Amino acid sequence: MMMNQEQLDYVKSELAAGTSAQQIEQALLGAGYTSDQVQELLNATRPANAQTSIPTAPKRGMPTWVKIVIGLVILVFVLGAVVVTTVLAQLSDARDAGNDAADISSLSNMRSQAEIYYSTNSFSYKNFCASNEAKSLLGRLNRSDCLAEEDAYRVSAELLSGEYYCVDSMGRAERLTEAPVGLGCV
Repeated sequence: MMMNQEQLDYVKSELAAGTSAQQIEQALLGAGYTSDQVQELLNATRPANAQTSIPTAPKRGMPTWVKIVIGLVILVFVLGAVVVTTVLAQLSDARDAGNDAADISSLSNMRSQAEIYYSTNSFSYKNFCASNEAKSLLGRLNRSDCLAEEDAYRVSAELLSGEYYCVDSMGRAERLTEAPVGLGCV
């Protein structure tokens, strides 16, 4: 069969309208064309460099929503790590402050113990640092120091903050930036 322009125009217009090659083939076969004639018409309407095989779908990457979810999960983990680190640092600081407060309380109790010792030992602080009461309280303190003579005493301890807390027989109880020397908190 010889193709004419009218037949070619029909196939081209159908393809342009979105009709599939299979649908066009079925319509032409139903109109009495042979299979060879239909293939000849379809081949004539294809561009010279067109592929005759069925194209495969292009490979696609991950869907955008999956990328967004993965990004959000990573963000949550990073933010969680930052929050946990911050909270742990604050808890450590709070724990140190609590330990410092406990040491200060022990040193304040030491003043009361020293006065009881003074009144029950012939009005003398001598050997106070070796007494059971002093040893009991000093054992709970970090890096503590105790000095006592006949009429004066001084007890100090280094706090976790790096400062020193000192109590003495003159009634002083204070924080110091350096370790005290001698029998007073100076």
